[in-house]
Amino acid sequence: MADTMKTDMNNTQIKKSLSYEDKVIKKIAGIATDGIPGVLTLSGGLIGNITDMFRSNEDKTKGIDAEVGQKQVALDLNVVCEYGKNVPQLFDTIINKVSTAVRDMTGLQLVEMNMHVADVVSHDEFVEMQNKQRSDNANNVDNNQSYADNRQQNMGDNPRVH
Repeated sequence: MADTMKTDMNNTQIKKSLSYEDKVIKKIAGIATDGIPGVLTLSGGLIGNITDMFRSNEDKTKGIDAEVGQKQVALDLNVVCEYGKNVPQLFDTIINKVSTAVRDMTGLQLVEMNMHVADVVSHDEFVEMQNKQRSDNANNVDNNQSYADNRQQNMGDNPRVH
């Protein structure tokens, strides 16, 4: 937000400045889109989705790019929509919800929103993909722990490593 001057009770002027990191606006937009019927997930592309396989919790900024100015915000979203939903209507719902959240929390105005539909998936197919990813993540955690345990045990047997 723009610098402002405010006079306090002693007639002293205080210079004030309030700004936001892009990731803050991205997170607000990500949380605002959570739970909108028809938005299955935000898509971070191939690299983002590979990275997510090694995380235990979902990144709320995945699939969102933001340009934040002093008074205005522009956002780009990559979404996976539910098959059968009216995407233009869904887009309007997203704009309204995100615009309101950004304005209410920061005072910034959403002046541009671009949405790219990365995929369309049925709800059942999406649930199946989520379950598979959770299973794969659990296996990765187990394999990483086993590797760490074995490495620690082998290092303990090596007289040169203390």
